[in-house]
Amino acid sequence: MNKYPRFLALAVTVFFALLMVFGIFGIHTEYGDIKTSIAYGVEESSTGTGLGGELMVTYLCPGGSEISDSDIRAICSILEKRLEAYGMRDSRVYFDEELKIFAVEASYTGRSTYNPNILYQYLGHIGKVEIRAGNEKDDDGHPAGITAEKVLASSEDMKKVTFSIDDSSSSTRYLCDITFSGDSKKTLREHTESVINSETSSDKYYSIWLDGEMVTSRAFNSVIKDGVVPSGTIVTSSSSDVLNDYIAIRMYSESGMLPFQLTGAYVYNLSEPDNGTLFTGALFILLAVAAAVSALCFIRYGFGGIGVAVGMVGFCGAICIILSGSLSTDFGMYVSKNVLYSLIASVAAVSLMIVSVLSRFSSELRRLTAFRAAKDVFSAAEKRGAFALIALAVVTIALRLLYGAFRFLYPPYEVLMAFTVFCAAGYVTVLLGTACVVKSFASAKKLTNEKLYGGFAK
Repeated sequence: MNKYPRFLALAVTVFFALLMVFGIFGIHTEYGDIKTSIAYGVEESSTGTGLGGELMVTYLCPGGSEISDSDIRAICSILEKRLEAYGMRDSRVYFDEELKIFAVEASYTGRSTYNPNILYQYLGHIGKVEIRAGNEKDDDGHPAGITAEKVLASSEDMKKVTFSIDDSSSSTRYLCDITFSGDSKKTLREHTESVINSETSSDKYYSIWLDGEMVTSRAFNSVIKDGVVPSGTIVTSSSSDVLNDYIAIRMYSESGMLPFQLTGAYVYNLSEPDNGTLFTGALFILLAVAAAVSALCFIRYGFGGIGVAVGMVGFCGAICIILSGSLSTDFGMYVSKNVLYSLIASVAAVSLMIVSVLSRFSSELRRLTAFRAAKDVFSAAEKRGAFALIALAVVTIALRLLYGAFRFLYPPYEVLMAFTVFCAAGYVTVLLGTACVVKSFASAKKLTNEKLYGGFAK
């Protein structure tokens, strides 16, 4: 019997239509000139470099310095590693031969979470991290006494920095462990063995220095055998300077030191009106492809094409919500060019998939009723689609684990992760949505004629 709850088709259609409107436009309130986003629209997505608002920070080289091509390549590489360590993966670094300046272009929108002051104040520093004995300094803040004389560990042997923030109590704790190897590891062990049992507590003091400025001071509580130096501190109020110092130390641990210091010069706002044309263009292409696929399917497969149109409406809405994050600032996909490539690939994959399913459905109408053919064909497609998504998810997770060890794997991981998410959205909206609408139609007595679904295809 052709039993199927036909009201589901109407419910799905209404839900997908609302999803699309909600995803594209979001929800906002306005009070005078102040516009507040309750739910982000797709144009408020966090877009990457070249896709939306940007800023450019320039850095001057030391006066009179001669820079070779190899120096330029090395400095650009170090700056790129520092940006990546800071979490900025699609920024651009280049050297202007005419002006003799280094420049960094980075996305900067209302959704950006990074601090531009980090780029201006710290990115171009040499990045020398030192652990020194004692905590003495002169009136200018430079190391003095035993602190000037004895360096226990330095950047050359720095392997890793782990950093976190604990603000669960009235004071904020910056938890930071710096791991050293080589000669620094040996020196740390020998020094701590010599002072750990000292009756004078000041002998156990040590200090952490960043480019000649002291970040904090602590005391050794045990012999440092593994090269891991506790370097955190406690602050009773918010101190962005200290926090920025720790962020910088972590950046420097991933990049190494610059041969000389670059001086932050100017910050330019590159948020031109046409700067987001690539992103908005991709969204228009998404809508155009969805409309074209729906129209072609309607011409060839009749009521099956109506189901595709409903599914494509839901697909576009789901994509917009995935990109923007909608109700939460913590959600939303960072839209880099890799993500746009994945979006294009997923739209193509979903379109080919649904056309293939409708073609199979049309062929089955030669021997089965419309409802039975829809039930069998879509059920088989749903199972195959679920297995394909599981396989994609497994590969994505495996690549994510490998990326933790091999940082150069981030771009393929980003592409595959976004492709998997978009395909999952297509599976739910296009495949399941089309199945719901088509089975609802085919279960109605007046709509069982196979010609209404492209039957008798040659």
